Amino acid sequence: GVRHPPMATDTLLAIKAELAQMDEFPCLIAVDGLNRLYDVDRTHYPWEGEYLAPEQLTVIDAFRFLDADGLRAGVRMKRGMVLATTSLASRRTTRLGDKRLAKVTRAMRAPVMPLERHEVHAALSHYAATGSFYELDRQARAEAGDGGDERDESEPTPVSPHQVEYFRQLTAGNARELYKAAMFIG
Repeated sequence: GVRHPPMATDTLLAIKAELAQMDEFPCLIAVDGLNRLYDVDRTHYPWEGEYLAPEQLTVIDAFRFLDADGLRAGVRMKRGMVLATTSLASRRTTRLGDKRLAKVTRAMRAPVMPLERHEVHAALSHYAATGSFYELDRQARAEAGDGGDERDESEPTPVSPHQVEYFRQLTAGNARELYKAAMFIG
């Protein structure tokens, strides 16, 4: 959020727009990386030279549904559930209570299936539309340098079936690896 304000704002506005469209209940809200919302140390949210605790940030605090005893006081759910996952990248003890909560065993893990072709295509198309797909950006620059027609920047370069299959094989359908490969992150 603080590290990339435009993205945080876009995400918040997208959440607000989606929730505003809800006219039927129950509503499911899924939170990934739940332990980051409860982290004991204050290293994740630097602001003007000081580190803020998660509960000091209104939007983050709004998604902190749980405490050590279950649902936080004041959270009311008539019909609904909280689906939340913790990040394995940070195994530090969380504020959710018992230290054992930070240890994830094989029995607690839910397998995530590899992305299929149409899902890889959708992800790459999204990256292309946002101008974040390194391969297409490099390809467009190469075509422009070869004396080709000037490309209309308002229309993203289409993702080819070859690129979809290449990135699917390169990343084994892993969404995180696909993101890193498309962004050319080492």
